Amino acid sequence: MDETEIPWMLAEKLKEKGFPNLYDYFRTAFYDPETGKKPENTAEFSLYALKMMTAPLRDGKKDVGGDKINSWEEYKKRGTWNSSPYAYKSRWGKFKTKTKKFEFYSETPKDALAKHADKHKTTIDDILAVCNYTARGEKAFVPHYEEPFRYGDPKEYPFDLIDFKSKLNREGRSANCTWYHELKKVDIGYSSREDVIQINPQDASRNRDTTVLIKNCTSSGKEVAQRIGDTPPYRHCYKHSDCMDVRKPGIVEKCLFWSRRVHNGERPCCVETEGRNRTQCLLYS
Repeated sequence: MDETEIPWMLAEKLKEKGFPNLYDYFRTAFYDPETGKKPENTAEFSLYALKMMTAPLRDGKKDVGGDKINSWEEYKKRGTWNSSPYAYKSRWGKFKTKTKKFEFYSETPKDALAKHADKHKTTIDDILAVCNYTARGEKAFVPHYEEPFRYGDPKEYPFDLIDFKSKLNREGRSANCTWYHELKKVDIGYSSREDVIQINPQDASRNRDTTVLIKNCTSSGKEVAQRIGDTPPYRHCYKHSDCMDVRKPGIVEKCLFWSRRVHNGERPCCVETEGRNRTQCLLYS
């Protein structure tokens, strides 16, 4: 949606205000590769863009390796395309860096920042400061820790959201695969075919008596109890004494591209799970 539908709607509004270039580009550059039809609305724009991007994987004009898919309908049924296995070391020494190698000390950003600083008559450290980076000098060009930069008033937005990708993900679109949903329980705190937001129980207990745990998102405690019968659908029990809380208070965690209930127009709900020396609250979505 954010890559096609929203840009289309923005283009329509810009056209209404006398700036038609983006809309005209979308209408002329995108089309159904099978019929040649131009998009008339957001849904068609999204569909045609997807069909154009995936056409080389299924039109048979060029051997791109991987799965052999012969039509759009077959592609829809499969839900994905898998490339050929990677040949070990086949891409070594071909990095698009200044040295053409993997750079632990990276000459590539150093060169780019130096040129940018010279252009604007300033220093690399000044550019780093303006961009809210904490590193200065040579430290900026080696792997290092940067403190997260936070927007918003903590009183109004008490939680920091961390999004992560599942162990099953090669990239972000893996959630299109049915087996991905079936095996999702390999991620700690998850169960198959269910989506959750993980939250520290201390936060959950402090907010338990309020109408919602997260504004405009989670159900009340009573709704949750009615929905899941006070029994978490999946429990984890850890035997190792060094297991700690899933996340510290003030943090919620959400798996990227995994929001079936939200897409279906249903509100997520919350339930706490128990584990030995490991505690979490799952907001089912």
